[in-house]
Amino acid sequence: LKYAKDLKFIYFNKAGEELLGISRDEMFGKSDYDFFPKEQAESFIDSDRNVLSLNISANIKEEKIDVQGQTKILHTKKVRIDDLNGNPKFLLGVSEDITESKRLAQNLEELNRNLEQKVEEKTKELQDSKNKYKSLIEDMGDKFLVISHKPDGEIIFLSKAVKKFFGVEREAVIGQNFAHTIDWTRGSLDRIASITEQMLKGEIEFTQNISSFNHPDGTERFIQVSVHPVRDIYKNIISIDGIIEDITEQHLLKKRIIRAKELAEEATRAKSSFLANMSHEIRTPMNGIIGMSHLILKTELNEKQRSYINKIHLSANNLLGIINDILDISKIEAGKLEIDKSNFDLFSVIESVINLIELKAEDKYLNVVVDYDPDLGKIYYGDSLRVNQILTNLLGNAVKFTDSGEIGLLVKKGDGRDKLRFEVYDTGIGITKEQMDRLFKSFSQADSSTTKKFGGTGLGLAISRQLVEMMNGKIWVESEVGKGSNFIFEIELEKRDIETKYTIFNNKRVLIVDDHQSWLDVLSHLVDRFGMTADVVHSGKEAIEILERDSDKFDLILVDWNMPEMDGIETCKYIEERFKIDSKKIVLVSAYERDSLEEAVKEVNIDHYLHKPINPSYFNDILSEIFLGKSIGIKAKQDLSINLENRIKSLKGSNILLAEDNKINQEVFCDLLESSQINIDIASNGLEAVKMFKENREKYELIFMDIQMPVLDGYEATKEIRDIDSDMPIIALSANAMSTDVERSKESGMNDHLNKPIDVEKLYKTLLKYCTKKVELETVERSKKPSTLLSTFTTLDTEYGLSLMMGNEKAYISILKGLVSYKEQSYSDLNDEELKRTMHSLKGLTASAGAKELSLIAKEIEQTLDRELIPSFIESFSKVVEEIEANLVNEKQELLELSPEKREKLFHQLKEAVESKRAKSCKPILEEIERYRLEGVDKKLFEEVKILISRFKFKDALRLFVEN
Repeated sequence: LKYAKDLKFIYFNKAGEELLGISRDEMFGKSDYDFFPKEQAESFIDSDRNVLSLNISANIKEEKIDVQGQTKILHTKKVRIDDLNGNPKFLLGVSEDITESKRLAQNLEELNRNLEQKVEEKTKELQDSKNKYKSLIEDMGDKFLVISHKPDGEIIFLSKAVKKFFGVEREAVIGQNFAHTIDWTRGSLDRIASITEQMLKGEIEFTQNISSFNHPDGTERFIQVSVHPVRDIYKNIISIDGIIEDITEQHLLKKRIIRAKELAEEATRAKSSFLANMSHEIRTPMNGIIGMSHLILKTELNEKQRSYINKIHLSANNLLGIINDILDISKIEAGKLEIDKSNFDLFSVIESVINLIELKAEDKYLNVVVDYDPDLGKIYYGDSLRVNQILTNLLGNAVKFTDSGEIGLLVKKGDGRDKLRFEVYDTGIGITKEQMDRLFKSFSQADSSTTKKFGGTGLGLAISRQLVEMMNGKIWVESEVGKGSNFIFEIELEKRDIETKYTIFNNKRVLIVDDHQSWLDVLSHLVDRFGMTADVVHSGKEAIEILERDSDKFDLILVDWNMPEMDGIETCKYIEERFKIDSKKIVLVSAYERDSLEEAVKEVNIDHYLHKPINPSYFNDILSEIFLGKSIGIKAKQDLSINLENRIKSLKGSNILLAEDNKINQEVFCDLLESSQINIDIASNGLEAVKMFKENREKYELIFMDIQMPVLDGYEATKEIRDIDSDMPIIALSANAMSTDVERSKESGMNDHLNKPIDVEKLYKTLLKYCTKKVELETVERSKKPSTLLSTFTTLDTEYGLSLMMGNEKAYISILKGLVSYKEQSYSDLNDEELKRTMHSLKGLTASAGAKELSLIAKEIEQTLDRELIPSFIESFSKVVEEIEANLVNEKQELLELSPEKREKLFHQLKEAVESKRAKSCKPILEEIERYRLEGVDKKLFEEVKILISRFKFKDALRLFVEN
């Protein structure tokens, strides 16, 4: 603020003090000349006078001042303030420091100038590149067509190849919308519009596709179109460019290659199908050769004859093994081999493999060692048959190619979840790196000399590799020439039992006696795992020496049976007599089954026997029995079938419904439960089962439901029952045991799944699970007298069949008689559905009878409907039936004479049984009447009633009694 009269300062605010660095006291009464250079002060004063003299109310001006060594730019506004008479009294000036904003504005202006210059340079560079690009495109000739168009579709560039591609002159279409001028685009307007829109939105930067169009010359052409946007430096799309390549020749070539591949695969399948059929055809007479040579060897022969027959038998078995390998590889190539998963006992599978190969190993004096990771589970989910097959192949090869030393198997957890690792090693001839490359190929061995020396087709490893891969695994080999081989494979096997928990026996000391170091290592490893301390010796003599020093030192002694000089039996006998050690603390260990050593074991008082390979769980059970006095059930397991048969009688009076269309299966089911006195109602199809359940809903405790039935199958019947009752236990019965079948039965509402042939132990456990106890148990002991009748069969594994029936011979014979009923079956008249159903029934019946190979053929016909397999099936089936008839028919007793009184009594009992409408009640009366000779009207009546009862037509059967 200044006086108008002399322009002297009278007021400065604080901001002015900070800007100029002058205090208000210093400033008061002074002018601009006192603070600024003369020239600048005059400029300020001239401006002040101009405002005062010209009566300007306000003046805005930009001024520069030098303050404290810096140049400041001020934006100043001056206002004249008058007195009451209108004369100027004060001059008010307000200044703003705009130095920094002025500098920023100047920098921005400079930046814009530089940017404009760069834009010009880049535009020129882009134009030059585009011209060069176009020139290059023109040099490409007709191989590629390049097109560039604006986002709205206007063509701005086309290469000269457009004429070859679409038969148009490029000058005629430049400036036109390409979507309306080029034939290829006319059927793709929506897609082109979509791609353009996505590029404008920035969603895609590149796209490529294959299209076809009709060329003006009349041919169909195939083109590959690659499209991308071209953007300026501001990222705005200025054009969309495409490169079009004529790929007609490549496309047609690819189609020819695909067709050739399909033809090759068809040829492979045809070859595999031929091999499979041939293998079946050859296997039938081979079974005859093997069977007959086996029977001849049981007869009296001189030494030369026995030698010849032995060679025939051995050669026939070798040939059958080759045929089976060819059949497997053919199935794999034809895509017909499937992995059939179910729960299985890992230790049992491995033990069966070892039992198979150990005899061959013993012939060559090889030691067989098996070592388990103690943390392994017992029950796994997978294809046990294929695991067995792979191990048999690998261990068989190990024996074949090893002349001395040992072969072994190590089983442990693999890399990753649900992976199990198997390592098969040997001390044999080894393999070179070059030979390894050929090992897993079909019909290929290490070299030609291998085949000459050792024999074989080389299919075993090829099959093993493919089976491993089908189980989501891998297989490889590690080997060194002269130092043996190690075949390793990992497969996917899901552990199904709960985490294995072993009892630990701390502070126990064990003496292990074995002449083989590898088995000493295995047993020491197990003993250590169970918390005990092991001392090891290599002979019975060393064991006695260590016991002489301190016989009370050991809590347990493990003695191998097969040792030189002093075997296990002699060692145990000496230890018992010399040191008075409790026999419960001595365990005999051997690769032989106990039955094989029965006579030798009688010489000593041995309670516990451990079979190699060592099952960790079983070994832990033995230890618990020795040290804790627990009856873990080692003996109880042997009596399981007797206990179950006894316990099942506690269900006497229970009512169950069986839905089963096959008469033989109905009869077998009733025979299995005959002693239990469980009441069984039978429905012959799903519809009948639903009806019977609706009528007697409160009666039944359990329903057994066959899957494949006429009228209404088991799945549909279950769904209808579930609509009525959601809680009724329903158990599926099926010869299909694939995991998908089990899952489907559960999805349809079934509670559980029983496979055919029915395992009686599982059947009994199922009944005990779902039915309530009705009566108290009674002690039952089943006769173990072997059947002389059933032991004479050669076409059937009667021991296996009887085990399924838990030794129930009557039920087993019913199955055999059921097979005979199919003797006159004609297969040529059956349609596909009838053939499938018949083979489904026969698959279960033959398996139940113990005709395993026959069951497999029936299963394959059921799945493939391959009628070329039927002759092979009929031939094998006929042999089984002939043997059944020869054995069972000859067992029939001489028919008894029937007195009128006995006739009246029996037929009256039969009529009463028919009135009960229960086939189970009729059966014993029918069997009793069959023991007597019937003639005339009685014979006709009996046969007709018997047929009607088998069809559950009780009303018609009663009508016959009335009429007669």
